Amino acid sequence: MEHAASPTAAEVPEPGRVYQHYKGDFYRVITVGRLSEERDTWMVAYFSLARKCVWMRPLTMFQETVRWPDGRMRPRFTPTSLLPRPAVITDDIE
Repeated sequence: MEHAASPTAAEVPEPGRVYQHYKGDFYRVITVGRLSEERDTWMVAYFSLARKCVWMRPLTMFQETVRWPDGRMRPRFTPTSLLPRPAVITDDIE
């Protein structure tokens, strides 16, 4: 059985790197791998910095172009060096 070629390094999100979703949230890529039952499907696992949970989606969806809120077509995820500000804890413990 033949399988699709592996994506090139330029096509794969970099594990550990932070990407910004077009709706604004920030995500850290954990890894990229194949589905065991559908070996032609490459998946991206990424961690939501805001929601503190892991999400997965096909690599093709991670890479696709979508219409941003400003109406322009751009990548769904964009690599960024910007990080969201950490939550500020205002409760004083005495």
